[in-house]
Formats: sequence, structure tokens, C-alpha cells
Amino acid sequence: MKTLFFCAAAVATTAAVHADPRPSFDCTKAQGSIERAICSDENLAARDRSLAERFARLEKDLSPESFATVRNAQRDWVSWVRAWCGGKKSAEDASLPSGVADCLNTEYGEREGVLALPSRTSGTLKLEGRLIFRNRKVASTAEVEDDGYPWLTGTPADKAQAFNRHIEKTLAIASRLSRFTPGDLKAMGEGVEHLARTFEVHHFDGHLISLEVIHTNAGPTGHTWMSEYALNWDLDRGRPLKLDDVFRVDRKFWETVVAQARKYLKENSDTADVDGWLDSVSTEVKDEANWLFDDRGVVVLLGHGSRSAAGTAAEVPVGYAELRPFLKTDRPSWAGTTGE
Repeated sequence: MKTLFFCAAAVATTAAVHADPRPSFDCTKAQGSIERAICSDENLAARDRSLAERFARLEKDLSPESFATVRNAQRDWVSWVRAWCGGKKSAEDASLPSGVADCLNTEYGEREGVLALPSRTSGTLKLEGRLIFRNRKVASTAEVEDDGYPWLTGTPADKAQAFNRHIEKTLAIASRLSRFTPGDLKAMGEGVEHLARTFEVHHFDGHLISLEVIHTNAGPTGHTWMSEYALNWDLDRGRPLKLDDVFRVDRKFWETVVAQARKYLKENSDTADVDGWLDSVSTEVKDEANWLFDDRGVVVLLGHGSRSAAGTAAEVPVGYAELRPFLKTDRPSWAGTTGE
């Protein structure tokens, strides 16, 4: 392995990637089926260079400690890709990559999303992504995991440490994402089971962290399943933020939110079976894992449970103005101060 992308990660502009689709390493020194495949395919060459740029940006954006997790994960990924894609010869199963080039295209496509780690700064605190790559070696198949998770750095250190302890426990960072047994994988046939966790930052400042955690499972047939949920943290109080920290939660409260959600879906959803979906709104609204917060209002995630990636989902915004009668007097100071 030369470096982290079969390359010397030289940085170019995005425009240069399209104008000059060379990989990020010297093709005159290419060795083995992996490097030769990249050098002989303009699309792969451009992807290789683009990933190298993304990796270089992460080194600038992340703290040294967080970037070290990315670097270690990338080394493990490269080692796995060399073994997995380098062994491809032909496609006995039409649903699987047909050789080195197709295999690399699949894996590079997965990696582009994995390396899109957030990095946000608010005052002296920084919320960023960290990464773990896991490879479960099983005969005739492979199961790999990319675990991208949030981490808080900076000062006050006690605020960062409290959040990080919660992340370690809640997301079980030290554990595997997958519950598949070797027997399950064997039954799936030869292929790669791509399991991934990532997150999106809905809101981050010195008072509130509101994240959407996303799990995906791309099986050997190429079909993807996913599941999303909210993770909210009150930085001032040093604990998870709950609905009843902000609102007086009673029967009238639920009726109001459900009515808002149903109204939003009727006006904005393009799904054919809106009425069928509306039947499940009440149950989903009452699941606290479906609520995101910011200083303007809330966003309720509907249809974001375990599902096909082709399934229907919606994000329903509800302003604090609509929920003013239920705002608690001792709520966090940021709740209901704007967007009314």
C-alpha cells in the first residue's frame, strides 16, 4: 500500500478532477490489478483523486485526534478493498460486480458518503465526525462496517466530556453495528454486506446539539435498507433533552402535533397513499426518537424507522408559535425565543 488511496494524496481543485481525470498517484508506477484498473478507467481515476481531496480536507477540518480515527479507518478500508476487489475475476451472479473495475466503482461510491463527515464550530466547542472501519472475515463473503459517529471537542471540557460519554454509551461505539451471524451471511450468498452509521447535524450551538443518526444496510443484491432517529443533547444541563423539558406534554399537546403533521402531509406529500400513511402518524409522532429541535421549532421525522431506502418518509416542521400554549416556563432559554 503506497498510502491511503493507492496514491500519494496530492490535492487538486474540483474542476481539475473533471478536466484531468488522473488518479492521485503516478500511473507509470502502477502495480497490481487495483492500480491498473484505476489508471485505465477515467471514472475511477477521477473518483480516486476526488476521494484523496476529501481526505485532505478532513485533515484540515477535524481535530488531530478525530482525524486519526479517519486515517486508521482509511488504512483498514484500503487493505480490505485490495483483497476484496483484487480477487474479482468474473460475475457468476449478475447482481454482483463483474471484476475489479466494477467492484472498485461500487466501493468508491460507498466511500464518498462515508467520508462526508460533518465538522461544525460554535464558539470554543467543535462538533465533528469520527470513524471506525470494521471487517468481519467470513469464508466466501464479506461483511464490513463504517461507523461514523459524533464527537465534541474544545472547551468547556466538562461539557464536551459529558456529551462524549453519552455518545459512547448510547451509540455503543465499542460494539459492532451488525447482528448478522456467519450463517446469515452464508445464506445471503457471495457479496458484501455494507453496514454504516453516520449522522447529520440539525442544530448545534453552545446550548443544544440536535442530530439525526442514520443507519444503512446495503446488502449483496445492491438493495439498501435504512433507519433514522434523533439524538438531542442539552449542553447547559449536561443531559439528553426530552420533550417534557420544553413542552407540557398532555393529550391536547399530542392532538395539536398530530393535526399539524396530518395537515403538512396532505399539503406536501406526493405519495399515492397519503390516507394510509396518515393512519400511522399518531404512533410515530409520539415516539420521542422522531423529534429534532432547534431555536425556531421542532422537526418530526415520519416514516424514518427501519425501511427500504425507496420507501416514503417526511420531515414535518412545527414552529414554536403553533405550540406556544404548551411551552413550559422553565424550558431551556433557546426554546421559543425565535421563529414565532
